[in-house]
Amino acid sequence: MAKRQGELPASKYWVPIQWPSTLPRTLWEVAPERGLLVRDRGQGPMIALSARKNNKEPITFRYHRVMGVIGQRPLPMDHLRSWPQPETNVPAVKAELDKRLEAGSFVDRLSAFQLAFSVTPQNELPELVNDYLSTKIPELAGGVVFSVECDHALYLSQISVCRTLIRESAFPGIGSKATTDPTLLEGGMGILSIDSVGGASYLLPAVSAVSPTQLGVVAHRGGGSLVVLLPKPTRSPDSRAPLSIADLHQPHYFTYPRLGLTVIGRAQAGDSVVFMSWWIDMWNRVLGQLLDPASHRDDRGMFDPYLMLGRVVTLERLLACVQSILINSGLEELTRMELFFEAIDLLEGLGGKIGSWHDLTSPSFAERQLKKLKSELVRHPEVERVVLERCQRGVDALISLRNGFRDDVRRTRVVDVDNGVFDVLRAIRNAGHGLRGAGDDRSNVALKRMMGHLSRVPADLPELVWFHLLRMLCFAQWN
Repeated sequence: MAKRQGELPASKYWVPIQWPSTLPRTLWEVAPERGLLVRDRGQGPMIALSARKNNKEPITFRYHRVMGVIGQRPLPMDHLRSWPQPETNVPAVKAELDKRLEAGSFVDRLSAFQLAFSVTPQNELPELVNDYLSTKIPELAGGVVFSVECDHALYLSQISVCRTLIRESAFPGIGSKATTDPTLLEGGMGILSIDSVGGASYLLPAVSAVSPTQLGVVAHRGGGSLVVLLPKPTRSPDSRAPLSIADLHQPHYFTYPRLGLTVIGRAQAGDSVVFMSWWIDMWNRVLGQLLDPASHRDDRGMFDPYLMLGRVVTLERLLACVQSILINSGLEELTRMELFFEAIDLLEGLGGKIGSWHDLTSPSFAERQLKKLKSELVRHPEVERVVLERCQRGVDALISLRNGFRDDVRRTRVVDVDNGVFDVLRAIRNAGHGLRGAGDDRSNVALKRMMGHLSRVPADLPELVWFHLLRMLCFAQWN
């Protein structure tokens, strides 16, 4: 039978769904508002992403460069009047804004702009944005603004559907009760980043791509985010001089403390604008898969809300780790290394054919994948100049671990050396869970592996997470 106009391919995008008998069928009726189609196609209920109709790719972030340059004339911002505003304590916010503006520093005024943008009534947004960018923060003159609208019918609403199905399976009938008390379905809210509002958590690593130099600043609210690219990338201080007594008590573990940070990135004027467009396009590619029910099937081919929600939560946490590694480039290395190990765990759990823990910490795998990434970025020289040096530093740090084995550990083949690097890093990571002493095989093996290597971890090793994030954006596949 011929496929009707606008219908989705039967097997590629339609996925059978185990719809709980206790869950009100009326929820099917609101599914299109959540970017989903739910149909009974003769074989029981099936679910699909409505954006897939007519083979269209789902777009999570619709963005455009706001015409004009900051400081020359008022920027056209009328579209912001449609971006919703959450309820807030207006007097308290007003007092905090006054405090930050009175402080007077560039950073204080930028933080005031972020706060004001997040809480101002939507009909006042265009005027507020132009006032801050042109008057209150004149240092932004010459900068460029990106308006990034987040499709919450495709993004947070999808997460809500998964949460509802999971809650209903755990507590049958709760969906019916939630029709009068929606708070019953608000489980797990704290494990999603507040930066997920407006999609900011996906944009922040881009403006920190060459940290400690920052390319811009992100302000966000329910409807989306504004990315303000600075007229000139601004480097944060990297002095190791202690600022307080507490700084005298920082631990020094894993690596020797850095004495200074090399300038990362070879970006030229205008590269950040091209890079930002590329970055958002790549996230639309990735989220187009991760937010599609067809990408999350169990062994029976059924839609698995646990798998989908688990991957989204994993991604949010991964982005938080990446962002912390980026902005804390001068931080003591214990924290950055703990973030590195957590990020590698998360990358492995995320799937998408990115690689296993062994792959992600193998020097040979990193060398091959770096060549692949360089080939991909040949078509995007502006992006390459922004992102690649940090990738190279992370890969070089991993490769350098090949040289740390003691003389009594005989390794002649590259594969054996690489397996040894994996063993050492895995042992250090497992040591973070506690080495329980005699009689515990895992503890004994970890200690034996660490004692066979100098176990001095290069300070740049956490940059490897940035490299794998770039690989995910370019090459990961979940469907």
